Amino acid sequence: MAVGMYVAGPSYTWLLVAYFFFDRSIPEAVFSLFMMPLSHIIDEDTQLHKRSQPISSMVYGTNALFTKPAQSLAPMFVVGVLSSYGYEKGGQLEQLSSVKSAQLKTVMFNL
Repeated sequence: MAVGMYVAGPSYTWLLVAYFFFDRSIPEAVFSLFMMPLSHIIDEDTQLHKRSQPISSMVYGTNALFTKPAQSLAPMFVVGVLSSYGYEKGGQLEQLSSVKSAQLKTVMFNL
């Protein structure tokens, strides 16, 4: 789905809106149930290997190791790009030329 959106480009606004909608709703619906099977796997592992303590801390820690940096770094990248195009503390972008505006649109789409 992401490859199709990238190939279509940012000029198809309706396609971009549909992509944002499905990109947000489908993973939210699927991964809201992610912890239940993960807990079952941890319980099965505890019984299978006769552990006195479950390895849930390691499993959830490994999950957080990959998901939390992505959630933390993405907004930093966006702010960095906006700052390089003149975003100020007041929340206003300086007046951009049409060339810089097109560049900003392309950079934000690719990000």
